[in-house]
Amino acid sequence: MGVDVYTVIANYRAAPGRGEDVAVALKPHIRATRDEPGCVGFTVNRSIEDPDVFALYEEYLDKAAFKSHVDSAHYQKYVIGEVRPLLRERSVSFYRTVEP
Repeated sequence: MGVDVYTVIANYRAAPGRGEDVAVALKPHIRATRDEPGCVGFTVNRSIEDPDVFALYEEYLDKAAFKSHVDSAHYQKYVIGEVRPLLRERSVSFYRTVEP
């Protein structure tokens, strides 16, 4: 039986040629997020075909844990302060687990 987690999928498209800058800014954020008590999983994927495109797959215990993540100092520093200024597009979707 699986766990009903709060799943977030974020898609980023960096400004042309800024993908490496986004990847560098995300690396310390990944480590810090994985250490959060409410984080179940946090994976950042970078497109093989277009290095300016990223897909983030995030799982949290619940919505409150995600809110805590967004309110964290590392989110504010890395995502708000460093990553977002480098993005051309960003979308975020929220999901719940479907179990049989």
